[in-house]
Amino acid sequence: MPKVTGELKKHIRQYVIKYRTDLEALTDAELMLEEELSLLRDETKIFIREKCTLIQTKGQLRNPHHLITEHKEEVLYRRKRDKALKQAKNSSRLYEIVKSNYRENEAILPISVSESNVNRVYRILNAIIYALEDMEGFTRVSLDSGKDAGAFVIMHASFRFEIIEETQKKRASTETETKLVLNLSPKSWLNDIVADTMKYSMMTRSQWKIK
Repeated sequence: MPKVTGELKKHIRQYVIKYRTDLEALTDAELMLEEELSLLRDETKIFIREKCTLIQTKGQLRNPHHLITEHKEEVLYRRKRDKALKQAKNSSRLYEIVKSNYRENEAILPISVSESNVNRVYRILNAIIYALEDMEGFTRVSLDSGKDAGAFVIMHASFRFEIIEETQKKRASTETETKLVLNLSPKSWLNDIVADTMKYSMMTRSQWKIK
């Protein structure tokens, strides 16, 4: 069989991620073991560890995922629309005419960073998104009460995420530094319980390797 690619990856399962065949024979105690990836076959564990070890952002954004491209295009569209609406705000009639020429927001990746950091975020997310797809996962975007929302979906679990900036003072200095933060909120498909939010600071180097 040929390798599964593209949109098919959202519908076809167990061609890469393979679970143990003896799960039904395991006791509750064995199922609750904290051993990493304990429900997966040995070859799948090896594959996942190797794949994660090799994830690395590139110095330049090449072959961007369609979600990256769509984010760029939507941001430009929103800026153009909002500028036109701002210019027409003094006339209610003109405002309604201008508004009718534009659509509402379409869902894109939840990225809230300054323009100087957005390309670095693109490179990091591009690496993560492609790696997830190689492991039978995918990235989903949506609008939640009008706000952009995203989720990494893999192995029956959905991790809502967003990327923001945080500014803090440097140690023993009055200067400040800006860090990119990836917020993850794990949410199980099975029990619909949302776990505590986890924060991961992204390294400020252009070459960022996920370990």
